[in-house]
Amino acid sequence: MSYDIVVVGSLVVDLPVYLSHSPHLGETVVAKDSHVFPGGKGVNQAVQALKLGARVFFVGPIGRDPLGEFMQHALDDIGLKDRILLTTDAITSYAIPVIAPDSHYIIHVPGANQHITAEDLLTFENSWPTSRILLLQGELTEAANMTAIALMRHMNPLILLDPSPVEHISDALIQYSHILTPNQEELRQLASRYGWTSQNPEWICRQLLVRFSNLHAVVATQGRQGTLLVTRDNIEHISALPVEEKDPTAAGDAFNGACAYALSQGDSLYNACVLANTVGAYAASHLGAVTSLPSWNDLKTLSSQRN
Repeated sequence: MSYDIVVVGSLVVDLPVYLSHSPHLGETVVAKDSHVFPGGKGVNQAVQALKLGARVFFVGPIGRDPLGEFMQHALDDIGLKDRILLTTDAITSYAIPVIAPDSHYIIHVPGANQHITAEDLLTFENSWPTSRILLLQGELTEAANMTAIALMRHMNPLILLDPSPVEHISDALIQYSHILTPNQEELRQLASRYGWTSQNPEWICRQLLVRFSNLHAVVATQGRQGTLLVTRDNIEHISALPVEEKDPTAAGDAFNGACAYALSQGDSLYNACVLANTVGAYAASHLGAVTSLPSWNDLKTLSSQRN
């Protein structure tokens, strides 16, 4: 069966903690709230594309543990039934996003996501799905990402790469990709990797296109500053939507999933980024990861609230 998008990526059980303030050294802080959500960059991006109407096939790893069982049931409930779950002896990955009024950070335990080998994916070579788009992130091993590219090379897919975390993204992986989607911090980290001293986002994006000949575009998400779309011929600025930010945990994933969806439907990259910008803003204005990802009806509600 052919799919609009194949997502090869991470599964993470998100355990967000909401604080009234950032703790001081040695301070015990009582959380205002906490939840348990299915998440991970791979799952979030796949679910976002699915909720907008794409035919999505997902491939990702879990452990043989209660968190892995939770993820399987959660994916069933979400409707992400077209999938290959690679089971490992490592624990299922989990993350603790810590959200305070003046800070936001994530404690990530990679677990199964960093124990996937090329052989694990090659086991499914004969049943691998076909697609026009491959969506990858940095939460899996280099071997897993490169093997996914190899398995789909004969399909000549458009490859979107979310370079997060940057430390797991090799030059070879960027070179095989067509669209790179860093956020502000990831863009700075890439500049530092290559010894570039300029902090100008446009300049950094241009240099990435020079360095990696296979890249078609760099799409840099910049939070309240909107989105920067840099191609070899043009630079576009897409303004941020004015929303009340409540939890930015999955905003970038929402952006990537929506962008992949729009491209799979034949939209231009600019129009795909405009949609993704709106979708990312919606996710940032709602709590949780998967629970914050909008459907078309949700986007209509956002539009009516702004008008």
